[in-house]
Amino acid sequence: MCTVTFSPRQRGYALAMNRDELLTRAVGLPPSESIINGRRVLAPSEPGGGTWILLNESGVTFALIDWYSISSRVKIKTVSRGEVVKAVGSQTSALAAAETLAQLPLPRITVSTHRYFFQHE
Repeated sequence: MCTVTFSPRQRGYALAMNRDELLTRAVGLPPSESIINGRRVLAPSEPGGGTWILLNESGVTFALIDWYSISSRVKIKTVSRGEVVKAVGSQTSALAAAETLAQLPLPRITVSTHRYFFQHE
């Protein structure tokens, strides 16, 4: 199970996250900088390119964790959870990220998810 730890600071916050500890899972790649929709982002990644946490140059952080208490409900045309983080990662605010998230085909994601937005003001 993935976990996110959020710790407010006088100036900003500290954020820590582990990804699924499944021993047969491929080793994640360290954080690297890239450009998504014209915005610089920093994120670790799966070997296939998806990610579970992202920080952009506007100070917006998006983290996605699994929730394994229900069985898979999607049978065809699934969407990778890793693409969800990348889709909202270029937004400049939690509100804009939420609006983008609302436009994604979330019912086609194979595992139900929780989502967390943080923005340093």
